[in-house]
Amino acid sequence: DNTVSEVMLKGYMYHSKVIRPSMVQVVKN
Repeated sequence: DNTVSEVMLKGYMYHSKVIRPSMVQVVKN
């Protein structure tokens, strides 16, 4: 779970567009 949180935070910080695909991947996982 920690990794998922970090990925979402990093994705959001890096680019708002990254958060969208990141969220989809997390949901699929």
